Amino acid sequence: MEISNHLNKAFRILRRNYSCPGADGLSYKAIKSNFSHHRNSLEFALRNKTFTFTEPRKCLVNTGLITPKNRDIFVYNIYDRWIQETIRIELNSYLQNSIHPH
Repeated sequence: MEISNHLNKAFRILRRNYSCPGADGLSYKAIKSNFSHHRNSLEFALRNKTFTFTEPRKCLVNTGLITPKNRDIFVYNIYDRWIQETIRIELNSYLQNSIHPH
């Protein structure tokens, strides 16, 4: 499978969970409105090995129902999540093809 197909599949998987944007402020709706541009720029960065991951945005959330329990969560940029999912898909397909069933 080609890398652009993996990018398409990874975006479909990530799109199911419309989480908040990362520090760059880019949302899924913005990517969806100009999908081919974003996919092509990511594909170019992957092929040329120029993609760099960015610092995640740190958010404080309250997880306690009765007693307040605050914890930090880290929100990654959509491009970072998109690349991570693409790499997971590529590794999974590689491992499925190379591991014997017995």
